[in-house]
Amino acid sequence: MNWNTGANWTPTGPPTAGSNLIFPEAASNKTTNNDITAGTAFNSIAITGTGYTLAGNSIQLANSISSTNVGAANVNLALKASTTPSASL
Repeated sequence: MNWNTGANWTPTGPPTAGSNLIFPEAASNKTTNNDITAGTAFNSIAITGTGYTLAGNSIQLANSISSTNVGAANVNLALKASTTPSASL
């Protein structure tokens, strides 16, 4: 699943700088590729489904990254904190 493909997101449209990224349990494809411009700054990441792999271009993260379900989630992309983010995994 490419991040820059609008149909892959609800509401429809690719995320923009400052967005909260949510990766839900109900997704049909949990192998993701960040093909948005490297270094784009997002607000937060919430992984609420199991079995995700987040890969691709680097991102900046202003706030938290969290995973709320039991199960593996792989974050295989470079993260740069634009503040002091929290992690809850």
